[in-house]
Amino acid sequence: MPRYGSVAVAGWVMLALRWNYFEPNWYEVLRSFGVSHLHMTDFEGGHKEFQGWTPDRKRDFMRQVIGVLRRAGPLGVSVGLLQSDLDGFLDLDQQREHVSAYGLCAVHAIGRMMKEIKSKGVAQPLACVFESGDDRKGQIIAAVTGARKKSAEYDKRLDSLHFEAKGSAWGLEAADLLVYEAAKHIPRKVGLDPTPIRKSLWRLLHRTQHISIHLDVEVLRRSLFIETTFMP
Repeated sequence: MPRYGSVAVAGWVMLALRWNYFEPNWYEVLRSFGVSHLHMTDFEGGHKEFQGWTPDRKRDFMRQVIGVLRRAGPLGVSVGLLQSDLDGFLDLDQQREHVSAYGLCAVHAIGRMMKEIKSKGVAQPLACVFESGDDRKGQIIAAVTGARKKSAEYDKRLDSLHFEAKGSAWGLEAADLLVYEAAKHIPRKVGLDPTPIRKSLWRLLHRTQHISIHLDVEVLRRSLFIETTFMP
C-alpha cells in the first residue's frame, strides 16, 4: 500500500480436484452480480463494473465470494513486510541485484505452503501460478530461482512456476482479495494505522484457513536470503 509502504504476496493452496470445485462456484457468484472479474482496487473504489454499488450490495457480494472459499476449503498464506524495514538492510541497488521485497515475500509464501503440504503428508510438489500482468514477475522469478539453487528441498517440492492472466485462472482473483487485505493489515499490525480491522478481513480470518506472516526487522535479519555482508 503506497501510503504506508507495505508489500505483500498471498495465495491459496489446495489439491487440484478442489480447484475444479472452486472455479465454477466463484464464477457463478460473479455472474449473479453482473461482473466478469474481481479486482479489489476496482471493488473498493467503486470503479468499472462496481460503479454505483451500495454498501449493502458490496457487503453481500463479499460474503458470497468468501463463502465460496470457505466451502472449497483452501489454505490461505499471506506474507508481507514494510518496504522501509527492508531498506534498512539493503539499498535499492542491492535489492535489484539480490532480492526485492516482492521476491522475498513470494519465496517465503511458497516455502510456507510447502511446509504445510508436507505436514499433511501430501507428497505432490507445489505448482504455483502468479498473475502474468504483474510488473513484478521478474522479481519473483529471480527470487524463486535463487531459493531453488540454495535449497535442494525447496527445488524438489516446487513443481512449477507459471504466470497467467487473472481471467484465465479464478484462483488469482481469490489471491487478489487476500493480498489486498494482507497489505492493508500490516500497517495496522505495527501501529501505523489506527483504524479497526476491516470487516472483509475479519470475515476471511473467521471463515477460512489462513496463515499470516509478517517479515519484521528481526525476521529479515535472520533471513537466509539477505547476504550477511550487507548487514548494518
